[in-house]
Amino acid sequence: VDMCAMLAIGALAAAATGRANVWPADGWAEPVNLYLAVAMRSGAGKSPAEKAMAGWLRRWERERMAAMSKAHDEAQVLAKLADKKYRKAQDGGLMDGGDVLDLARAAQKARDEIPALPRLIIDDTTPEAVATLLAAHGERLAILSTEADLFDLLLRGKPAQRASMNVYLKAWSGDELRRDRKGGSETGPESTVLEHPLLTVSVTVQPSVLAKLLTDEEMTNRGFAARFMFSMPADLMGQRDQRRRFRAGDLATAADYEDAARDLATRWSRWARPANLHLDPGAKALFEDFPVELEPG
Repeated sequence: VDMCAMLAIGALAAAATGRANVWPADGWAEPVNLYLAVAMRSGAGKSPAEKAMAGWLRRWERERMAAMSKAHDEAQVLAKLADKKYRKAQDGGLMDGGDVLDLARAAQKARDEIPALPRLIIDDTTPEAVATLLAAHGERLAILSTEADLFDLLLRGKPAQRASMNVYLKAWSGDELRRDRKGGSETGPESTVLEHPLLTVSVTVQPSVLAKLLTDEEMTNRGFAARFMFSMPADLMGQRDQRRRFRAGDLATAADYEDAARDLATRWSRWARPANLHLDPGAKALFEDFPVELEPG
C-alpha cells in the first residue's frame, strides 16, 4: 500500500509541477513538485506497481504529444526553408544588407514559432541534458523510473569527478540556474538560463542504493538527500500468495483512478499561470506544528 501511494502521489505531483504554489504563510510560497524515492528489494513488485499507479501519466503524455506532432513537424519544415533561404542569400552576396537582415529575422521568427512538444517525463538523462530539456519544455519536467539511474549517475566516481547535481538542487525549489559551456568548434559557446526550473522525481530503488545515498558525505552535506521523501514499505516477500497472480483480473477501481487522474492533469495543463493555494486554518495549524516538532528551538 505504501509503495502504491507514493507512486500515485509522484505521478500527480509530476502533472501538477509548475501549475500551483502553496502559501503556508504570507511571504512564503512553495511549489508543488516533489522528490520521492521508494526502497524495496528486487522482486518486490516495483515495476508492476509503477505501471498501475503511473502508467496513466505516460499514456496521457503520449496522447498529447501525438496531437501536437503534426503542427510541430510542419513548423520545423517552414523554419528549415526560411533558414535555407537566408543562408543562400548570405552566401550568394547578391542582396543588400537590409534584405539579408530581413531574411535573418524571418528565419528566427520561423524558429520561434515551432511549438514545443508537450513532453513531461524523462528518465536516463545527464544533468546537462536535464537543463537543456527544461529550457525546451517550459522549465517543468518529471523523472519517473523504476531503476536507480539518477542515483547511480550522481554517485559514480569520487566527489571531484562526479556529474554536477546543481540542476537537481535548484529545480527542487525553483531557483534560477545559469549554465555556460564552451561548446564545440562548430556550435561555439552554449548558454542556458532557467528562471524558475521545477522537477518532480519519483523513483523506486533497492535498499542498498538508498543506504549508499544516505551515507555519502557530498549527498548529505549539499542537501540532495534531504530533498527526498523516502519510503521503505514492509517487505512481504516470502509471505505473498503467488496464486493470486493467476486469478486476478483488472482492478475494479483502475479505470476510475485513471479517469480522475487524467482529468486533473488535463485541467492543470490548461492553467496559463500557477494557481495560488492557501491552507485552511486547520491545515495551517497542523503544518505549523510539524517543523516545530522537528526543531523545537
